[in-house]
Amino acid sequence: LNLHSSVGWLPSKKLKRAVELLFRRTPTDAELEAYGLTREDYDNEDPEILQFDEETYQSWEVFTAMQTQWRSAGAGAYGLDYNVLPMLFRIYKIDCEEMALNDVRVMEAEALKQMHKK
Repeated sequence: LNLHSSVGWLPSKKLKRAVELLFRRTPTDAELEAYGLTREDYDNEDPEILQFDEETYQSWEVFTAMQTQWRSAGAGAYGLDYNVLPMLFRIYKIDCEEMALNDVRVMEAEALKQMHKK
């Protein structure tokens, strides 16, 4: 169930893209050179800008605040520790906790995908 869809829009693509950008690894000079590129090739490139509505931005704020809450084992991170969510919902004054939790779960899944990308 995507609660955002019930209000007429789907933020999950934007949230996934934001997480992808957050976890994007900058290529090394050697990697760029392998394709005939240099850092200077990107000097004038404008950064990608994503705009969120207020509720989605609040979900993003909660997710970024949780970046110290990854549970991990020998193979790396496997999920967020949700024990801090009630506190973060209060701090960020989340009106719809169910929607924010859904957003956090979407971002968590994308973050894990990015972290474990080979």
